[in-house]
Amino acid sequence: VDAVRRAAGPAESWGTGPVLDAYGGVGLFAATLLAADRERLVVESNGVACEDARLNLAGLPARVIERALDVRDTIGRTAFMVAAVY
Repeated sequence: VDAVRRAAGPAESWGTGPVLDAYGGVGLFAATLLAADRERLVVESNGVACEDARLNLAGLPARVIERALDVRDTIGRTAFMVAAVY
């Protein structure tokens, strides 16, 4: 988690919109990297992981979306880190 926090840079630079946790798994980064009031969208293709993410993010402003996502379809190559704020 600390390595991802350092790579993402200061939270103040992320803007004020929701944060997209692509390939979100069980919600580890969405649960630990953001301020409690920051809206987060977690996208994960594994249904069991989505169920766990919903439990792990209970009480936080989060939405878990069960969907396959391949960033290569969008940018044409593999990405080192996928983070989106809108």
